[in-house]
Amino acid sequence: MHAALVRIETSGNQAYIFASNRLRQNVGASELVLRSCSQWVLETVEGITHRRLWAPSVEERTKRLRDPALNPSLGVDGNRVEVVTATSGSACLLTEDFDLGHRIVEAVTRRALRDAPGLAVAGAVVEVGDRQGFQAAFQRAGAELSRVRSRLPAPESRFRQLPIVDRCHTTGLPAAGYEVPFGQEPPEPLSAVARAKLAASKLTSLRLQSEGWIKHRDRLARSLAELEGGLEGAEERWLAVVHADGNGLGALLGRLGQAPLNGDRVKVVRRVSTGLERVAVRAFDHALRAAVQVWERGPGRAARREPLVVPLVVGGDDLTVVCDGALAMAFTIAYLRGFEAESEKELREQLAAVGERQLTASAGVALVKPHYPFHAGYDLAEQLAESAKLVKHHAPGHSALDLHLHLDTTDADLDRIRRRRRSHGPDPVALWGGPYVLGPAEGDRAEDWATLHALGRLGRVVRALRRGEDGRPVVSSSLAHRLRAALAEGRTAADAELERARRVRPGWDLWPELLAAGDGRSLARPLPKPTDGAGAKDEPAYATALFDAMDLAGLWDGELGE
Repeated sequence: MHAALVRIETSGNQAYIFASNRLRQNVGASELVLRSCSQWVLETVEGITHRRLWAPSVEERTKRLRDPALNPSLGVDGNRVEVVTATSGSACLLTEDFDLGHRIVEAVTRRALRDAPGLAVAGAVVEVGDRQGFQAAFQRAGAELSRVRSRLPAPESRFRQLPIVDRCHTTGLPAAGYEVPFGQEPPEPLSAVARAKLAASKLTSLRLQSEGWIKHRDRLARSLAELEGGLEGAEERWLAVVHADGNGLGALLGRLGQAPLNGDRVKVVRRVSTGLERVAVRAFDHALRAAVQVWERGPGRAARREPLVVPLVVGGDDLTVVCDGALAMAFTIAYLRGFEAESEKELREQLAAVGERQLTASAGVALVKPHYPFHAGYDLAEQLAESAKLVKHHAPGHSALDLHLHLDTTDADLDRIRRRRRSHGPDPVALWGGPYVLGPAEGDRAEDWATLHALGRLGRVVRALRRGEDGRPVVSSSLAHRLRAALAEGRTAADAELERARRVRPGWDLWPELLAAGDGRSLARPLPKPTDGAGAKDEPAYATALFDAMDLAGLWDGELGE
């Protein structure tokens, strides 16, 4: 009888979560992805070991999974199942034999069919020798899992369209009944998939309410309608969709698998997995505190308790939220800083083993109008987060964010948006400055990529463009718009306009602040040239942060927080 390693994972998560354009269904789908490989796996294990490992709170669940009395090593005191990881969309177990591993996979996937119709959950079981061979067995299980998935029909094939039935209004799948989707809305046909997601959406707020680490749990909203109800003049305001993701965590886990570690490799993997969940929840608390602080600075707001943030995904190293656009930058900066700081505290020893001090993350901030389709806003935020991941190549060891204020009512493709957002002429300028890097110094004339992309430089320009204590802009609107119009003609035209303005006000102490939008000498800074010499002739050679700063001047104070 040989011990076995079991991997259970979901797939097609993005398609499942955003199969509908209803935010509550998106929230519920995310919750089902999280619970499928955490709660359902741990409750299946409880049926075998009679030890309760599941808890809604990350803090309590982490304690239980790390407790050798509740989750002992395989074989210790006759233990038949050891949980290595059980997090959103992914679980790994060690079992005493193949048969027990197959039984666990069967129980979890059957529950997924019942409680999360439409969600793809699969498992694989492989032999594992001793605990030192864990990493090799884990990789073999990954290959076997890919083969299993390739033989399974797509989840959509579970929902037959014949005989002809009414269709769900939001998913297009066969309706399973008529229900009220939300509040006072009229009943409509809903598929089994939509009904399961709506039911699960209620669990998200309950789970987050159980997190003792989140101080302002009462400021979390369950829906956009609830969030917009607290916004003054919501039609004139902006909403932000914020998506954040850890940088290089898959590669980090691979390096840990190869690194010489002191102690049990299985326990190290469990410590990292549970530690990442702790880091994400605590970083979310940092972000929510920052958002509340910004909100309460407004006149007459200190005693009001409006919900400020709709959490969509808070699990593993992923975060997706919707909030008031005026809170987005403070929220995102605090989350990235919190992710770095909490990872350094929680995973110091494990990171040191691979020569790292802290984890980093990248975030995308999409600013859209309140009635803009959420799924399109999310797509844009996800693309911006991917753009921010350039930091891994140019400034490893730093977190970064990218942002866009979206005026178009249709196209949410970032590449097409930015192809249109550039100047024309002999020296074209990219009329955006991102991604923006947290951490490096903001010297006026530093030439390295990280310094020129420092978020602090953008903050300096924003502060120069905001209104002073007398209510008037520090930099006149006419000057800002003249410089903006000149940049749209190219770098040479912008430098000429800047020189004319500087002759009118020589020695003005705000010129260095405005020039932070470029390289300290010009309003535009040079972009790195492609290393392979490729690239179209009309590709921008320069970039400026002035347009981003003007977009943010009414939404962010330019401060980076603590």
